[in-house]
Amino acid sequence: LRLGAPSTSWSAVKAAFERNYECLGITCAEVGGIWDAASNSYFAAGAPCVDPKLYEPIAGYIPGSQVTDHNALDLDQEDFEHELNEEDGANFIAAKAIYEKGGNSKSYAEFTVDALRSSLAKGLRVTGKSSTGAKVVGYVYEDTPKDAVVLRVQYETSDAQANYVGCRVG
Repeated sequence: LRLGAPSTSWSAVKAAFERNYECLGITCAEVGGIWDAASNSYFAAGAPCVDPKLYEPIAGYIPGSQVTDHNALDLDQEDFEHELNEEDGANFIAAKAIYEKGGNSKSYAEFTVDALRSSLAKGLRVTGKSSTGAKVVGYVYEDTPKDAVVLRVQYETSDAQANYVGCRVG
């Protein structure tokens, strides 16, 4: 990809431009593709790129993946400080539980189950029903071996910090 090169690659040049869209402050949708009016479609290899998913900014930083659950750590800190507030009478037992288990971040449910017939991999999507019969979705919290009788399932989270998880620990 240099001036005067004996040959170039269309896909390499296109990819080089697309890698710089973010720093130029433009998106794939704004640039578009190369349209062939005769065939009423994009030219071969001329379709617009797909913008990466944009997540909610956190204190000015735009994460590259879903971190809403991790970001809820500040809510754990707030609850922890509230429990240690001398005006309310310090509740060291509750503060210790928040410190050790969280409550807003990395929320999971722990179930006692019949011995598992096979191991379950961390991140495996599982579904069940709440006490009201509503569908609940989560992910196996940690690798769980065959014959285990305790299963931890992390609640499914959304991309929006305001409503990132419907269930919380405690």
